[in-house]
Amino acid sequence: GYPYMSLITNTDAQVTVMTTKSCKLYYALLPEGAPAPTEDELRSGAVPGNLGYGVRDETKNTEDVFNVNDVALEELKTYTVYFWLVDADGVNKSPITSLTFTTVDKTPPDLTVKPWQSDTKDKSVGVTFQMSEPGTFYWALVPAGADYPRPQPGQPSILPTDEYAILQVASGRFALKSGSVRVPKANTDVTFNISGLTEETSYDLW
Repeated sequence: GYPYMSLITNTDAQVTVMTTKSCKLYYALLPEGAPAPTEDELRSGAVPGNLGYGVRDETKNTEDVFNVNDVALEELKTYTVYFWLVDADGVNKSPITSLTFTTVDKTPPDLTVKPWQSDTKDKSVGVTFQMSEPGTFYWALVPAGADYPRPQPGQPSILPTDEYAILQVASGRFALKSGSVRVPKANTDVTFNISGLTEETSYDLW
């Protein structure tokens, strides 16, 4: 049914509407939790704290696609867009309706604290790190100085950012040991253990 959110990115939101009669459409975009606008506020354009506002002439049974935000939105934030229909003579009007949506995450996670050896035993080590957002941390352990990640067959070299390199770490291919750690909270210490190691031996952790 209409209206519906036809495109949501990390900074923009697009809606598709279609009305059953030709009329004026008033809309306003507000952060989640902000008071809903009144009819007078929508009619006058004086919607406090709005992040997008407009008045559009709608044609009966014709789709209208437009962005509801006038400013860039924030990632992973929830917003509500309000709609109000008024016919050409201003007599008949619809109730104010709303749609709520959340912008998407397009920023890759980052290591705010790089992995460090926080505990050492004869055949195991503890590794502690922090990430900028919740997610999954993949690791692979190889002998110190090993050629890793390995380049694709026929290729002389590989970059750590190449997809083939990322797949090796995520799958543990060519590694002595590998795994993944769920990170439930941003900027908080997470520690995992790597066991079954050889005493007095150096390793590289990817």
